[in-house]
Amino acid sequence: MRDNWGIAATGEFNLHPSRGFPPPGQPLRLDLLWLRIEHQALVAMPGSRGILFGIRIAVHRLDAVARDPAAAGLRRALETMPAVVAAYKRLDAIRGDLLALLPT
Repeated sequence: MRDNWGIAATGEFNLHPSRGFPPPGQPLRLDLLWLRIEHQALVAMPGSRGILFGIRIAVHRLDAVARDPAAAGLRRALETMPAVVAAYKRLDAIRGDLLALLPT
């Protein structure tokens, strides 16, 4: 079991690159951004020696997340995220502005 998260500019569940959704950008507004959490499970299949991959996606509007005390964890994650991870998550161009919008 593992969880992955990101910030998206849409509440769509299917963000496959072929669909062409842009990364979050300016103007930056919390009500136009979504916290995307992927709850993932990888299960060994002993009979076939394969792996079953399951995923459950949850999306939460970022303005609602910012009102929750747990937003401190998101803030801390953004503040401490290495630059290469921010670039991979397509947050490098907006990270500073996003931090300015999140409560301290």
